[in-house]
Amino acid sequence: LSLKNAPTHVATRAKKRPVPSESSEQNAILDLLLRLGWIVYRINSGSVLKSYRTKSGIEKMYRVNLAPEGTPDICGYIPASKTVPTAIPAYIEVKRSGGKLRDSQKAFIEKAKRSGCFTATGTFDEVVSSLRISGHLKGLY
Repeated sequence: LSLKNAPTHVATRAKKRPVPSESSEQNAILDLLLRLGWIVYRINSGSVLKSYRTKSGIEKMYRVNLAPEGTPDICGYIPASKTVPTAIPAYIEVKRSGGKLRDSQKAFIEKAKRSGCFTATGTFDEVVSSLRISGHLKGLY
């Protein structure tokens, strides 16, 4: 495995190092976890307003409820294997550099961690560090 799919940086006018978007961080993390053989998916939380037109042309609005507030961006599990005797639930809350966890996100991650789940928060580099510390990248890079 390599880090070739790490988030790409968007050019800015300032000389400061550009900060990758949260979306590019999520995509890089998802790509890495899928290459590790994990079963993971991106999930949205909260709710969104949608609209549609009736046959008579009237626009109507409705709310679509997504996952509960605080649900991490990436959810899934580490499949059972020779080194992992039973599947382990995995939850990753992605933040761009400088991003802060909301209280609901902190509560979810802490509860999952206490329950024996793999959890990580932060940027691509921070998640890779958590994977290394937990032994899930052992011998890979």
